[in-house]
Amino acid sequence: MVTLNVVKRSLKVSLWFAFLTFPIMVIKADPLEGTVEWRWENLFFVALGCFVLSILSRVVAVQQEKRKSRRLAQSRLNEPLVQYILHTPRYLYPLSAAALLFTLLFPFLFDTYQTNVMTTALKSVATS
Repeated sequence: MVTLNVVKRSLKVSLWFAFLTFPIMVIKADPLEGTVEWRWENLFFVALGCFVLSILSRVVAVQQEKRKSRRLAQSRLNEPLVQYILHTPRYLYPLSAAALLFTLLFPFLFDTYQTNVMTTALKSVATS
C-alpha cells in the first residue's frame, strides 16, 4: 500500500535527482555552431521515472519485510517448545524466576537425603 509519506519521499527524491541531472539532461550545447538547446522534456521524464521507481522500490521493500516477518512467525511455530520459550521473554522471565525460587526453596521443602542427591546430581552435571 502506498502511503502519503511514501509519495512525499518519492517526490522529494525525484525532484532532487532531477536537480542533480539538470545540466546533463536538459542543456545541450553545440560549441561549433554556438547554440544551446534546452530539452525540458528530458527533465520531466527523468523526474517521472525516478518518482515511479522510488515508489516501486518502497512497495517492494514493504512486501519483502512482510514476507520476512511471516517467515519468522512461521519458523517460530515450527521450532521446539524449549527454543520458543528461550526466545520469548514473556515466558522466559517468569519461568526463570520460578526456577530460581524453586532452587532457593528446595532445601527447605525436601529432606536432607533428597537435597544431597540433588546436589550430587548438579555437581556431576557441572563437571561433565
